[in-house]
Amino acid sequence: MKVVVAGGTGLVGAKVVEKLRAAGHDVVPASRRTGVNLYTREGLPEVMDGAQVVVDASNSLYTDYQGALDFSRPRR
Repeated sequence: MKVVVAGGTGLVGAKVVEKLRAAGHDVVPASRRTGVNLYTREGLPEVMDGAQVVVDASNSLYTDYQGALDFSRPRR
């Protein structure tokens, strides 16, 4: 299963990535370090392609609640 972990290179996210990979999942850490910007969405469509699950372990503070809802809406 392809799992995208937003904040996947951070303190918590890196542990989530490690555990999911150990369980045999195809895991993509999404963070600025990996070329994904959650605010501008740069790189986001590419990592989300084919993902069945998204885990948000980012430390993002949304001031725009509609933006948060748009980010978490399923893409087809």
